[in-house]
Amino acid sequence: MDLGRRCGVAEPSLENVKSWLACTSQRWLLIIDNADDPEIDYSEYIPSSKRGDILLTTRNPECCIYNTAGSEPLGDLEPKLARKLLLRASSIMESRWKEKEKAAMAVVNILGSHTLAIIQAGAFVRQKLCTLEEYPTIFQQQRGQLLKFYSKQKPSVYDNVYTTFEVSAEYLQKSRLPESLDALNLLHTLAFMHNNGISEKIFQRASEYASELKDSGINNDEEVLALSMHHITRLPSYAQQEWSSLQDLLRWRKACSVLESLSIITPGNDDSAAISVHPLVHIWAKERQDHQSRYRAWQSAATILALSCQGWYSYHPFFSFLQPHVRACVSHNINEYTQHMSDMEAAQILFQLAYVLDIMRDESSLTFLVQCIRLRLQDRYGANEETTLQIKDFTGRVYLQQGKFQEVVDIFKEVAEGRSRMMAEDHPSRLDSQHALAGAYEANGQVDEAVTLLEHAVKVQEKLAEDHPSRLASQHALAGAYVANGQVDEAVTLLEHVVKVQEKLAEDHPSRLASQHALAGAYEANGQVDEAVTLLEHVVKVKEKLAEDHPSRLASQHALAGAYRANGQVDEAVTLLEHVVKVQEKLAEDHPSRLASQHTLAGAYEANGQVDEAVTLLEHVVKVKEKLAEDHPSRLASQHALAGAYRANGQVDEAVTLLEHVVKVQEKLAEDHPSRLASQHTLAGAYRANGQVDEAVTLLEHVVKVEEKLAEDHPSRLASQHALAGAYEANGQVDEALAEDHPSRLASQHALAGAYEANGQVDEAVTLLEHVVKVREKLAEDHPSRLASQHALAGAYEANGQVDEAVTLLEHVVKVREKLAEDHPSRLASQHALAGAYEANWQVDEAVTLLEHAVKVQEKLAEDHPSRLASQHALAGAYRANGQVDEAHALAGAYEANGQVDEAVTLLEHVVKVEEKLAEDHPSRLASQHALAGAYEANGQVDEAVTLLEHVVKVEEKLAEDHPSRLASQHALAGAYEANGQVDEAVTLLEHVVKVREKLAEDHPSRLASQHALAGAYEANGQVDEAVTLLEHVVKVREKLAEDHPSRLASQHALAGAYEANWQVDEAVTLLEHAVKVQEKLAEDHPSRLASQHALAGAYRANGQVDEAVTLLEHVVKVQEKLAEDHPSRLASQHALAGAYEANGQVDEAVTLLEHVVKVEEKLAEDHPSRLASQHALAGAYRANGQVDEAVTLLEHVVKVQEKLAEDHPSRLASQHALAGAYRANGQVDEAVTLLEHVVKVEEKLAEDHPSRLASQHALAGAYRANGQVDEAVTLLEHVVKVEEKLAEDHPSRLASQHALAGAYEANGQVDEAVTLLEHVVKVKEKLAEDHPSRLASQHALAGAYRANGQVDEAVTLLEHVVKVREKLAEDHPSRLASQHALADAYRANGRVDEALELTIGLARVIAKFGGIPHLQPMTMALYSSP
Repeated sequence: MDLGRRCGVAEPSLENVKSWLACTSQRWLLIIDNADDPEIDYSEYIPSSKRGDILLTTRNPECCIYNTAGSEPLGDLEPKLARKLLLRASSIMESRWKEKEKAAMAVVNILGSHTLAIIQAGAFVRQKLCTLEEYPTIFQQQRGQLLKFYSKQKPSVYDNVYTTFEVSAEYLQKSRLPESLDALNLLHTLAFMHNNGISEKIFQRASEYASELKDSGINNDEEVLALSMHHITRLPSYAQQEWSSLQDLLRWRKACSVLESLSIITPGNDDSAAISVHPLVHIWAKERQDHQSRYRAWQSAATILALSCQGWYSYHPFFSFLQPHVRACVSHNINEYTQHMSDMEAAQILFQLAYVLDIMRDESSLTFLVQCIRLRLQDRYGANEETTLQIKDFTGRVYLQQGKFQEVVDIFKEVAEGRSRMMAEDHPSRLDSQHALAGAYEANGQVDEAVTLLEHAVKVQEKLAEDHPSRLASQHALAGAYVANGQVDEAVTLLEHVVKVQEKLAEDHPSRLASQHALAGAYEANGQVDEAVTLLEHVVKVKEKLAEDHPSRLASQHALAGAYRANGQVDEAVTLLEHVVKVQEKLAEDHPSRLASQHTLAGAYEANGQVDEAVTLLEHVVKVKEKLAEDHPSRLASQHALAGAYRANGQVDEAVTLLEHVVKVQEKLAEDHPSRLASQHTLAGAYRANGQVDEAVTLLEHVVKVEEKLAEDHPSRLASQHALAGAYEANGQVDEALAEDHPSRLASQHALAGAYEANGQVDEAVTLLEHVVKVREKLAEDHPSRLASQHALAGAYEANGQVDEAVTLLEHVVKVREKLAEDHPSRLASQHALAGAYEANWQVDEAVTLLEHAVKVQEKLAEDHPSRLASQHALAGAYRANGQVDEAHALAGAYEANGQVDEAVTLLEHVVKVEEKLAEDHPSRLASQHALAGAYEANGQVDEAVTLLEHVVKVEEKLAEDHPSRLASQHALAGAYEANGQVDEAVTLLEHVVKVREKLAEDHPSRLASQHALAGAYEANGQVDEAVTLLEHVVKVREKLAEDHPSRLASQHALAGAYEANWQVDEAVTLLEHAVKVQEKLAEDHPSRLASQHALAGAYRANGQVDEAVTLLEHVVKVQEKLAEDHPSRLASQHALAGAYEANGQVDEAVTLLEHVVKVEEKLAEDHPSRLASQHALAGAYRANGQVDEAVTLLEHVVKVQEKLAEDHPSRLASQHALAGAYRANGQVDEAVTLLEHVVKVEEKLAEDHPSRLASQHALAGAYRANGQVDEAVTLLEHVVKVEEKLAEDHPSRLASQHALAGAYEANGQVDEAVTLLEHVVKVKEKLAEDHPSRLASQHALAGAYRANGQVDEAVTLLEHVVKVREKLAEDHPSRLASQHALADAYRANGRVDEALELTIGLARVIAKFGGIPHLQPMTMALYSSP
């Protein structure tokens, strides 16, 4: 021996070498390498010594008996170490390892981390035969060559991977032991199964069924669905006998033990008796066989698998073990391996394997297998032979799972027609074929055909016993078709019958449970959700005895989760579906059931407000399904659902893109296929959400047209018509929404009523919905559809001003829904709606209470749940409507808002804060910011409103220019600009919006609304003519609306305001009187009716009809006494009434009322516009009442507070203007001049003819005159009069300026010019009423000019007329007293002393009577100064 010679042993025999090692005093190490042969006793090679160590390497685990210091099993390398070894073996520079990690890992994975194989692969790459990236592809094509490759360096005993394995095979071939031959046969058979999880049960089941088949003596040579005696001969010898004795079982196990001893197989770590084979060993085991051996091995493996699944005709957990082996088996060249088998024998095996794949929904492998079966048998049998029909029937069932519905219909038609020719009408197989065809019809959208066929089947089976399984199965199937056809009542009735009949079956009988499952589905479709939940909870309970992962148990849990969701128990639905998804993790990633559960869970997440989770999960599902055909129904359904989640998540563009893809792919389906129409329907909804309303209308019109062939009351047809009506409304095509073919269907009548309401035909909406509600009285009181119609009718009542009826009906709905869980979405939605009705009915306290309750209940939802945020959003609106400012602390914390807290702002700030986690451009986030800006504006925080809306508008720039949301935000921003005094910006922005919307129909509501708003901005900007012109256009277009349509009345209201601003006061009065007349049918306290009366009173006042104004406003204030003391509308009306009192000479009443308003508004922020406006008005009343000091003080405060506004803010300039007037009245003329010069200077940036600029110049001229600067006054007023020449001759502003200029002329000694100008003014005003204050004032002034010009007679005559006309005013009215005073002076100047004395005495009596009143004090002084 070489070792002996190296150690210097004289005779190097085995015993001498062992003796030398035992006796030497040196330390030594002996390595016994590759000790793999199980027939060698390696103890003979082990010396006895305490001086040495022995290392033995082996693949035979039996060698562990030799260890004295322990043994260490060496498996495959860890992946990271294997990757490192490969990179070193490839001689790749370490600096490049990072970039090569992914490619290296792919090689390691394909080689199963086998050390020698990795070294060989590295050598292959090192020798530049391929790159690391190319190796996997080359391996798949040339794996035999690669595994035989070895380096040019001296090889080991096992120079390559295949040599390593082949040594073991050669041992088995040389061995004469029977277990070695069994082991070699088993190795060859395993090559055609999966390399992992090879269970002993598979072989045991195959052997047992083979024994049963032999014992039966039946040879199924012509039965394609069974196995025959021929197949038993294909089994290996160790599997041909039944494993009934220990000896038979041990034969299998000994074969496994031999393979294990050679490390060819690895036993499992549990008690399942499952073995595994290394992937490279598995490849080698096939590659080493010649063609004949492969044929025998494949046939043996296929037969074992086919026999092992016999006896089970539905899912069994054993199939989970079997599936990967069947898949592996059929992945080989079936046609080649079955060429030495008869067609029938091959088809019988393939049918059994296909059955397993079908049960396990392994579609990719199944398709190929079915094609093989058809190819083997298609020419052997006639078209109508039962074998051919069985093959076609199975093929159809496979295609049905794959969504090839039209092909399935064609195949099943052939089967049904073939069996109709061969079998009696009541033959079970013939009826089964009709069942299958009906199912295909239903899947293909041909539901009428399915119903007809199943009704026939049920009719034929009436001769069977009532409880015959086939009869019940047909009734079950017919009920399913009824549900699909919208005949839900019939389905419920039929399934209740089936469930009743099956009560004699065991509680856990699969058929009984299946019928209860189906009945629960029908209950849910029929709105009987409680019954559905109860029944499914029972089914799930009963099925608890099944394995946790049993498909039937999971399916029922899946269905129960759906019922929970429908019942508003969304948390329960999510919990249950998460459990189902968790259990199904053991299924393949692409298993249809696993994906279906994930799909449904995503829907539950979306319903639960967990939209991000829904999107993530559906994106995963869609990704996994990419391996399915592009037009596979399941793939398209998931893309459809993902688009819905995208839309819910504000990713509308993504939703549109995905749905357009789905619709495109489905173009190959029939035009009327339900799935195709459903996708088009959904795409139309996405278009509408994306502002593409035209596209939505076009698509829905197509869908409605196609569905005309459906029954008139078919749910899908009605739903599409309903949706189309909504799209028409959104597109402003309200007339189209009133399609003639709607009224006979309840759902369409419901939709039509909505269109009527949108069209202002609220009476029609009410009538139609009352009809729908009446018809639905036959439904249960708590049926969702019945309640939904009552809900809608209440909305129509509210729109019609019948708020009491709305409240009553919604209170009923809320009452009925009390049986639902407190947090049920439908119950909360009704409470939400009732709160809205309460608010519209001025029952704001009740609205707040109800919404606070809803917000409280929803606290268990996630903070960012959409429903919770929506309720908080609504509550904020109710707070705003209720004018509440003190309760926010208890609800959402305090936000400082200039010293006070506003609930609306608080809650919306909270909502906006929570939604910060949404994408910046998420519609919900932007909508909340939009709403918060509105609350800011209402709260006087206009700067904040502008800032927030500018942000929203900026974010929405990525939307199309004509996107409704983008335009709506620009519209709102323009309103905020206007409120902030940035009128130019408002006009510019609204002109842009109006321009963009020109593509809409002329009468589109959005287009008209923008024109309406632009007119308001024009008016605020002094462009009153443009405002009038635009509003006249809007009013003209809206004449086609009903006379009492809110939008039509609103436009008339606005036009009246523009007329009034343009001094077309008669037109304003006429228009508002019409509006008030039309609204008399509304309740006395209806906000719209009161608003119109308020506006009419303003027009009356402007028209000199001050008494009428006072009377009307007193009525409005009286009616509004039921509102809270600080309600904005009530305060606004009191403010207006005070103004009317002042104009009517009831200055004390004006002061008292305004002091009350100012007092109430002290809770508002110091700079709140409403508070400042009331203080401004009170200062005016103080001044009119002679309390000039108080007026000055109050206005100085207002001006001080407004210093934070821009220098040119209209409100700031108006207050400075008013303060200057108070200064002048207080004798502080210098201060008045200084302040007005500042105002005039600031307003130079306004157009020359801007009303505000001219008014300030007018006032400055008055101050100049009071200050003795008469020349400056004349010059400035002549400029004003010149500029106003473009106004109408009778324009009040033009006449007022001429009036003032005449006064300046008179003060400047230009009396002739004064007389001439005033005579012109008086002449023009003759068209005003005789008692119009403005006409009388000018006549009074002309009389003064006459007297100054020496025309005393003319002065007396004119003043007598004025005094006469003013006798209808109150005795102490300042204007009446002033005229009498002037007439007394004129009498005296005319020498008519007696008349002067008589008039003076009368005045003295009035003064004595009312002398304590401040506003009479100036008159008193003037009287006492008279001679």
